[in-house]
Amino acid sequence: MAKPEERVCVVYSGSDSSQDGPCSIQSFTLPDPKTGRPQGFMLSGSQLMELQHFKCMYSSWFIGERLVADGGIYLGTPVDPLLILLPLLDKARGKTADSPGVFRGLDQ
Repeated sequence: MAKPEERVCVVYSGSDSSQDGPCSIQSFTLPDPKTGRPQGFMLSGSQLMELQHFKCMYSSWFIGERLVADGGIYLGTPVDPLLILLPLLDKARGKTADSPGVFRGLDQ
């Protein structure tokens, strides 16, 4: 069984957070609302966050007594889930060159 790779991730926890220390994070990929290309997102508790990765050429982290060779840092910033739905809603309105389109009910 392969040992999981360690990464450093900074996550906004909000002012009402009562939990200190490690938390459960689920990461996944969704289409970027602007470009449509795959973008990393994560779910921390009930908060949806966009995942950005920053890395310098020569960097590493010391975590306790361990050295993490990948010196990159992942930054999770809160995102409104509606932002992810906007492109899907725009496609669903049936916009054409002749008509701006209309929004329809879910049953149509």
